[in-house]
Amino acid sequence: MSDVSAYLWDSCCFIRFVTRQPPDYNGDLGQFVADARAGKVKIFYSTIVYTEFRPRHFRGTKYGEISEFFADFSKAFQPIEPNPNILMWSGRLRDAEPVNPSDPKIEEDLKRRVGAGDSIHLATAVYLRDTYGYSDVVMHSFDRGISKTSEGRCVPIVGFERWFPSGKRIPEVQAVCDLPRMEPKHPSPDLATKAAQ
Repeated sequence: MSDVSAYLWDSCCFIRFVTRQPPDYNGDLGQFVADARAGKVKIFYSTIVYTEFRPRHFRGTKYGEISEFFADFSKAFQPIEPNPNILMWSGRLRDAEPVNPSDPKIEEDLKRRVGAGDSIHLATAVYLRDTYGYSDVVMHSFDRGISKTSEGRCVPIVGFERWFPSGKRIPEVQAVCDLPRMEPKHPSPDLATKAAQ
């Protein structure tokens, strides 16, 4: 069991938990959910997950549809609505100019930006820490900036700080850089949970 009391999950964590693909991290995700159901930790999420977690993710799974999934797991997952403060903060974060760590002089049309959905997830995690008082919140994501989205390739959530040199960070960027963001590797995985996955 970890000393962390709260996590915020990116949409990709839910998608992996439901589809079980790829299979690595299935045991870790299952253990985090078991901990949340037992009241040992809290797993929060931004309700924009509802737009990123699509019906196709449920095909061939044991879950019916998104509303049933969240109803079944209501004791494990706590929603946070993106209020105006979160959304305005998100907009400022999206306006920040990243620097490609492997090619700082990259052409303008190839530059990455902080994605709209990612900025709301990140803003929600910071809001959870600074407004709700979960000072130990950790954001879980598999986003390392490898996949293309409808916005192209975006600044990754995991490794975000590499795209913003320390001397050029606006307050919103610094707040994200100070936020722990990592893949959901459980600190003490339960072998029984892993075996049951």
